[in-house]
Amino acid sequence: MRLAQISSFVLAALLAANAAQAEQLQTDLLLERANAAKVENARAQLEKQNKEMKAKLLEAETAARNRTKTTITALEAKALQLEQQLENEQRDHQNAVKMNKKFEKKLKEMMTQVEDERRHAAEFKDQVCPLFPSPSSLPSLTSLVLPHT
Repeated sequence: MRLAQISSFVLAALLAANAAQAEQLQTDLLLERANAAKVENARAQLEKQNKEMKAKLLEAETAARNRTKTTITALEAKALQLEQQLENEQRDHQNAVKMNKKFEKKLKEMMTQVEDERRHAAEFKDQVCPLFPSPSSLPSLTSLVLPHT
């Protein structure tokens, strides 16, 4: 009976640990999705800013050809910086998408593992329980330890 109880407790502990890990992965996945949405919004905003800066640059070159080269160079540098920032954000977004896929795959694997372990635990219980008598049919510990008087 003890082996079955210990095995049941171990299996229950494993199931609980795997369920907690699956829940943590689910939480992580939700956080990653939220982060991916933020990155996507930032990327769209950076694209808009980039377009606006390019338009301003073109307007400045067309309307004020008399202005100094320093102003034009500064605007070009800003546009380049925004493009680089956009590229970095796009790379971060791609990495976030990869991580989301990875977490989704891991979550699916963990859910499958939890289901398999539940099934195995039920099968184990079905196989082991008939081998042991019920606790009520066993002699009490005191009758085994104390001599009869």
